[in-house]
Amino acid sequence: MFIKDTFKDWNETCIKSVSINHIKYIKTYSIDDFKDFFCLNKIYVKRHPGGFLFFETIRSDWGLVYGKDFLSNPVISVVIDYCGNLFFLLHNSDNLPNFIHVNSTAKQRQLNISANRSASSYKSKKEYDEYVRDSYMDAFEGDPDACWNID
Repeated sequence: MFIKDTFKDWNETCIKSVSINHIKYIKTYSIDDFKDFFCLNKIYVKRHPGGFLFFETIRSDWGLVYGKDFLSNPVISVVIDYCGNLFFLLHNSDNLPNFIHVNSTAKQRQLNISANRSASSYKSKKEYDEYVRDSYMDAFEGDPDACWNID
């Protein structure tokens, strides 16, 4: 219920992000074992209006999908986060994330626009590299070895 309640107000234009930290895995099921254990026929993977992937069952159970690409060996885990919230997580069997960060599509567009603005504020990569090198030298008063002597 935690996951569904967390994202119920998200829409296509919302500018929100949520971080779920310190995930602990309680039990991991193959897709078939999950369906058998919870007496389900199908699991539906959907795109939320906020832009992220989730899965839903016929009983309206909800879970997050970790990753944006095709899952080659999907499993569903019952997990608990740092705050004690229990939820389902669909992920690859070889990838057990400890941290999930979910951005709305509007937030992602905003981050992409910001990154493009900052990247295009310099005329060329060479000028940007020179700026970074000069900033580094200013920080250590022209001595590049000084950074190793910081206590």
